[in-house]
Amino acid sequence: MPTGFPGRKGPPPRRGFILVTVLLVTTMLLSCAMGYAWYARGQIRRVMRERSVLQVRSIAYVLAGEVARGLMMDKSNHDSKKEPWFRPMFFPIPEIGILTVEVTPLNDKMPIARLFLPDGDTLRLEMKTVWESLWDLLKAKDIGDIVLDFLDANKTPRLGGREDAKKWLNRPIVDLSELLAIPELTREILYGTVDRKGLEAYCTIWSDGKINVNMAPSHVLEILDNIDRNIAEDIIETRADTPFESIEDLAKVGSFPQQALPRLMNLISFTSTFFRVNIDAATMEGDPLKRIVLVLNKGSGSCSLVSWEEF
Repeated sequence: MPTGFPGRKGPPPRRGFILVTVLLVTTMLLSCAMGYAWYARGQIRRVMRERSVLQVRSIAYVLAGEVARGLMMDKSNHDSKKEPWFRPMFFPIPEIGILTVEVTPLNDKMPIARLFLPDGDTLRLEMKTVWESLWDLLKAKDIGDIVLDFLDANKTPRLGGREDAKKWLNRPIVDLSELLAIPELTREILYGTVDRKGLEAYCTIWSDGKINVNMAPSHVLEILDNIDRNIAEDIIETRADTPFESIEDLAKVGSFPQQALPRLMNLISFTSTFFRVNIDAATMEGDPLKRIVLVLNKGSGSCSLVSWEEF
């Protein structure tokens, strides 16, 4: 038997509650739509940035070839930062921004990959005093002969050195960081500290065996035979006006010691065989987009790419 009150209806619907529910759902949908729009916008930006990076990489390949051709056309007797073609150049790139290209002559430090005579074992005579002076400056004179054993071609330890059949490379290095395989050679010795320069400040793998006097910094010049800080500063001051083109030009520097010439003739040069090319891409607003650093090796009949790094 049915109970209750027939004919009585339930409470009237709450219109305010329905309105709030509709507004909440609408707000949530709008938020989702806006979130998706921001996500889509971010994805589009990412795709456009990747596209720009690919374009920059392609342009860099072309530029590398053009720079190589330009270097081969340069027949001057000196390479220095004073030359106009070694100053930064700026190129507007449609839909990307600005491309900055700077070519820098290297061969500006001690050639650590070219320390030995062709036998791969005998230290070059002109390098002996320079090598000893370097390790004195680094406060690590006991390591110099160990490094030579690490680099030379044989497995026989030299006086004061040490060989390790498992760890020693016994070949020229392709990066200075390889020297960290020597336990005695710490990162502080290699890269320096706040108070003292490290091996990296004095040595380079980008050299044909000679140091370009027009590019070498003062602290590198100071480790050469009979060259002190005052003479190094005189050399730098002179080359700022007129780059050196010959040993005779260098000998004309007033403070230059003539007795240093015999040892330096086989160690210094006035042109470079290696060149670093920095290619920096930025948007029109100035935001960094891509950096490419490459190294070219200029030979007698060609100029080849030997290193390519992207940042």
